[in-house]
Order: sequence, then C-alpha cells, then structure tokens
Amino acid sequence: MENLPSRLNMLSFFRGEDFRAYRAPNLCRVAYPAFTRTVVGEIASAKAVGFDLVLLSFLASIAVADRGKHRVVLSNGCENSLSLIMHVGAESGAGKGRALEESLNFFRTWEKTVSQKIEEENKARSGKNELINIRIAALKRHYAKTFDPEIAEQILAERAHLLEPLRCPHFLLNDVTAPAYTQELVEHGVATRLESDDMPLPAETMRLVNKAWSGESCRRTRLTMRDGIVHDLFIVDLVMTQPEFFHRHISDPDAVASGRLARTLVYLYDNAHFIPQQPAHKLNSETRKLLYDKLSGLLRYSEMESQTKAQVLVEREAEDLFFKTNALWHEQCQPGGSLYKIKDFGERMGQHAIRLAGILHLAEHRIGSPTKINTETM
Repeated sequence: MENLPSRLNMLSFFRGEDFRAYRAPNLCRVAYPAFTRTVVGEIASAKAVGFDLVLLSFLASIAVADRGKHRVVLSNGCENSLSLIMHVGAESGAGKGRALEESLNFFRTWEKTVSQKIEEENKARSGKNELINIRIAALKRHYAKTFDPEIAEQILAERAHLLEPLRCPHFLLNDVTAPAYTQELVEHGVATRLESDDMPLPAETMRLVNKAWSGESCRRTRLTMRDGIVHDLFIVDLVMTQPEFFHRHISDPDAVASGRLARTLVYLYDNAHFIPQQPAHKLNSETRKLLYDKLSGLLRYSEMESQTKAQVLVEREAEDLFFKTNALWHEQCQPGGSLYKIKDFGERMGQHAIRLAGILHLAEHRIGSPTKINTETM
C-alpha cells in the first residue's frame, strides 16, 4: 500500500495532464497470495494473455460470485461490501476476451442450470395455484349467494396459499441502461456485468451504480418496491474497452467534475512488450477446477436464505497499516498534496484498498474460515 500514492501519478490526467506520458504499474510484480497467483498465472499462460488483464478479470469474478454476501469489518465497526467498478483500456489483440473467457463460461453455465431448475419449480407452483384458484372460484360463487363471512375468510385463507413464481437469476447484464439496472436491483438487489469489449456505462446509469457501490439505499422515487426502499445494493461492473474509448470516458469533464469516476478503478494496459499470439496450450483441468470450485462455492453460499452478511475480519497489524496509510492518503488530498489533483478518487482509496483485500482473502481461504486479513494481503 505504501507504494500506491506514487504509482497513482498515472491518474494525474484527471485534472488535465497528458495521461499518455505515464506508465501504469506492472501488476504481475506484486506478491499475490498463492491461489490467486496460481490461477491467474496459469490462465494467462494458457490463453496467451497478459497477467494484468487476467488478474483484473479474476478479481471481478470473485466479487460477482460473492453477490454481496461478505463484508470486510474493521474494529471501529466500519463495514465494506465487495462492490467493484473497473474500467480497463487495452488494444485490440491484447486478449481482453480470452482474459474473461473462463469466468464467462462458468457464469453462463451456472445461470442456465439454475434457470432450468427454477422453471421446473415454477411449473409445479403454477399447477398448485391453478387448483387453489379453482377452489377460490367455487367459494366466490357460494359467497355471492349467501354473503357468509366465514366463506369470505376461507377465500382470504386460500389466497394466502398462492405461490409467487421464483425469479430466474441474471448473473451478468448486457443492457447498460438505467431502467435495466433499476429493474435488476429491484428484483435481486444485485447487478453485475463483465464485458470484454464494450462501452462504459452512460452517465445516468453510472449515478445509480455509484450509489450502489457506496451502499446507499434507494428510495421509491428511484426504484419501485413494496416497502418503498431498496436496501443493501450490490454492484460489480468490469468493462474492457479500446484505448480511445477509455481515454474519452475518463477524461470527460462532466464525469470528473461530478465525482462519478471516484468510485471507479481505471487501468490502461501497457502491452508495449506483449506480442499477440495464439494460446500456447489448453488450460490445465486442475486449474480450471480450482477456479470453478471457488466460484461455485461462493455462489452457493450467496444463495443461502439467511440474510445475515458474513464478516471478514482484519488482523490488528493489517488494520494499523490500513488506518495509517488511509490517513496519509487523506493528507495528500489536501491543497498542495500529491493526490490533490485526483482528490475525489484519493479520498476513496482506502475503500478501494479494503475491498480488494477482501476479494483476495475470499479467493485464498475457504468460506467461513476464521482466518483474518493479514498484513501481506493488505
């Protein structure tokens, strides 16, 4: 974490400087935990893709599978979900599609399997509802002749047994409009997108996504629900684009002035030394199993009926490092500080760091592990 402030000079263009004069940090030089290093490294090698692109895809995939179930909790009571927004620029041929291929295949297969089960259950529910409606219709005819209050109570009792159809999950959205995100959040409280070559979210959708990233509840004037409020929203949005679209998005004056980019992790992939090539070999089946088992385990856990959020705790030394570094970042956001030109983003760097630490921790440890986030992960 101590090295990040100097590396974030790459974001100086937020206030009008030439971004192309800077080089992004090489993410493969970081000492990641064993599981992350193994899976990401093997995928990068097999797919002939840069480690950086695979790593960013991996982090977003872990967050998607978690679906807001886990919270990183500090000793002061502060909680952070693993909501994540990332915007990545990379040239054609860098392997954006291959970097996301394994995760997309997994989520599509999972969604199809779960949807088939739900559709079968909904058929059974529809049959039960049909029988209940027949009984209700007979009771109504009887009530029309007698106006017997006991019959009316029986009608209400029968209606209480009607079963709502289950909703099929939509793990990954491809409609970037605000109404699509609104509907997804209303029905599921979760909206996720993984796109290997698409456009950034429009401004209206971005405002909604930022609200969800911050954990803010949305009132009925924004989202229609029975109780009027959508609580505990969860969002993951990773989009990879061509460099020209990347530059245009992160240099938009309105986006910068409004602070919309403060919740987004931006990364321009430097493939100056990367030679596009065909995948060298098939992905090792054991590595694929490691990834799929991790994602399926998180998904099964996220679908548990209990609404209680699982806590990921932080070791004392890791907390001390976090608080110390976060205080330094806030100090550097003051006028004259090294982060002042990206003040909106700089003030949220601590939130970004704690979320990334939580994602790496989930990837490394089994669900429910008492192990806390350590200093190395932080």
